[in-house]
Amino acid sequence: MNYTKSLVALMTAVLAMSGNVTAIAYNDSSSTATMQETSSKGSFAWKVVSPKKARLCDADINSFRQAVQKKIDEHIIAGAVTAIVKDNKLVFYEAQGQADPTMGKAMEKDAIFTMMSSSKVVLGISALQLMEQGKISLDDPVKKYIPEFSDMKVFVSPNETVAADKDITLRHLLTHTAGLMSVTNFGFMRNKVEQNDGDSLKDVVPRLSQVTLDFQPGTQWSYSPLHGLDIMARIVEIVSGEPYDQYVHSHIFEPLGMKETWFTVPESERSRVVPLLKWENGKWTKQTKLMGEYGETQATYFSASGGLLSTAHDYTCLEVALLNGGILNGNRILKPESVRLMGTNLVDDKYSKFMPIVSDGYGFGITVRVAVDTDKCHGQGEGAFGWNGAYGTDSWVDPIQGIAAASLISDANGTRDVSNALSEAIHAALENVKR
Repeated sequence: MNYTKSLVALMTAVLAMSGNVTAIAYNDSSSTATMQETSSKGSFAWKVVSPKKARLCDADINSFRQAVQKKIDEHIIAGAVTAIVKDNKLVFYEAQGQADPTMGKAMEKDAIFTMMSSSKVVLGISALQLMEQGKISLDDPVKKYIPEFSDMKVFVSPNETVAADKDITLRHLLTHTAGLMSVTNFGFMRNKVEQNDGDSLKDVVPRLSQVTLDFQPGTQWSYSPLHGLDIMARIVEIVSGEPYDQYVHSHIFEPLGMKETWFTVPESERSRVVPLLKWENGKWTKQTKLMGEYGETQATYFSASGGLLSTAHDYTCLEVALLNGGILNGNRILKPESVRLMGTNLVDDKYSKFMPIVSDGYGFGITVRVAVDTDKCHGQGEGAFGWNGAYGTDSWVDPIQGIAAASLISDANGTRDVSNALSEAIHAALENVKR
């Protein structure tokens, strides 16, 4: 299967989007955020409550609505489903605009979105779970689990490579510092990896050992859009003894009540899937999705990098669990110290320097960006963390401010305008409370 054309489109969307740690015995002093765990059982009810119960007012709620509606009116997006939780209370949950304007179909709250790289957060949680069990460590070399990764080469020029000066580790994979098919030196395009219909992670991942790295491991931050975290997913399979799709279902989705998150959407639910849209020549047009309209390409190859489809309900539940230190309604998926590690900047200033127009002010933890300089983070508090997808999906946790949010859209340009505007509206609302 040749993904070059699709990868170029994917990276166009990605580029448009505006420590010493081992196992779980670590020093997380660089993380100032506090996991709130509002009750010992992480109690949360999926019911919109009066904003006053979360110390907000009706004007604040309307500001959230207006922030999204403005982007719809400007044809930045066709529609969105947004959910906001403050102090474990669901204060906003609405569908706005259209799911499919080419058919005149209104957006519904239960709409299913192609999550793309928003899928990576689930992989981060999976890795942290296995770290808690002592089965893996951040500084384990990849070759410990997949021997083919023993002798990696680093790209210097089209005619020159050098030996990697260190092994790729799980830390490198989870923080995008491995240089494996990243955007630097066009590694995601330069390296060709065979992937055929019916292939699994077990088939494809060993082939990735033949690529040349884009830089010496650990020396830079550079986004690996598709394959870096798929290697980690294969390690999850090897260590747990379960296929990756079954692992995340049993250990994450089922405990959190995420009943509508899939790699391939069942046929009975496909009418709810939002198409990928682009505004061009004065109208909305449908575009082709990288993973298939309903995730068809994920039938055997379960991509941790970008394979999930989900709903605002499910991803909000995931973020509320993280807000509560890894627990939701008595079901724990992570220990609080693991959640703190996830939201700790592990890459110094490498991420903030990567592409300052979008990364300045942030660090990077376990598969998530981390707010460091709050003046540059669209109102998010220090230690807020989350990640987004190439088609504009975004979700995050702001532990200091008690916020969990999901903003789901389906935009071919991958805009972050909507989630940024939403973050700013939430910040403004919180400032109003202080007055």
